[in-house]
Amino acid sequence: MSKNTKKKCLIIVNRRSGNSSKINRKTLLKRFGTDCSVTLRFIDHANDNWSAEGYNRLVICGGDGTFNNALNNIKGQNIEVFYCPCGTLNEFSKTIKQQGSCVLQDAGIINNRIFSYVAATGSFTPLGYVVSEKHKKRYKSFAYYLKVIREYKVHNILANIVYNDKIEEGNFTLIMALDSMRCFGFRFNKMYKPDDQLLHLLLIRSPGEDTVLNRMKMFFSFFRVFFIGFRKAYRSKNIIFEPVKSMTITLKREESFCIDGEKVIESGKIDIGISDLDSQITVLGKIAK
Repeated sequence: MSKNTKKKCLIIVNRRSGNSSKINRKTLLKRFGTDCSVTLRFIDHANDNWSAEGYNRLVICGGDGTFNNALNNIKGQNIEVFYCPCGTLNEFSKTIKQQGSCVLQDAGIINNRIFSYVAATGSFTPLGYVVSEKHKKRYKSFAYYLKVIREYKVHNILANIVYNDKIEEGNFTLIMALDSMRCFGFRFNKMYKPDDQLLHLLLIRSPGEDTVLNRMKMFFSFFRVFFIGFRKAYRSKNIIFEPVKSMTITLKREESFCIDGEKVIESGKIDIGISDLDSQITVLGKIAK
């Protein structure tokens, strides 16, 4: 690159994110445009596509789903990436900041798709993708609480899970691979450490059919997990929580997964692990008006 040639920076602002209105365009250009020629792109529709090919720097403004899409979009590229969270819950960025860090070096992988903090199926997991854009913008995080009762259901996920030379098989209401201290807004994974090359596997067995009685039974398991949390590996009749480097889940039928807030249909054999990222990822604070 010649002395007079500036680096190229691509700024992506997802205007569908819950707090995108707080992003200040002038502040973005001032911070990232002094040493780069800047291209500013807006995401206004779910099928809007973009590419970072040919750019030296990428700035992503959006929520967990926007960040997930960016990580997968740039897979195999080695560029500077800055993430400015402006979603509704921002689970991933809150985890990173609460650990006193701002750099991400590894991430989870589910069947070759990167995830920054969670890949899960079962009870409550649709909360990540069923809340409408309109409601997120209007009600912010309260929009999710409005859906909690509706999503309080017993699921019956027939699966075989192989991890740490162990095998768990049966009927589960929640299966979660977590690379975070938090999910559903609860800071329950006190074992989490950034970039430790570990995931945490959470399994909650199903009490059976989705009946009022079984929903009541399920409540005690969810209270133990999300309100009390874990400081070490845990195993009981209905709950398993363990650190893992990798796992293989074999589903008996097709299931809907929430991957960083995005809905992905999975079936059959699913390989989940963790790997170093190709790009340097820096998580920013708010760039607001």
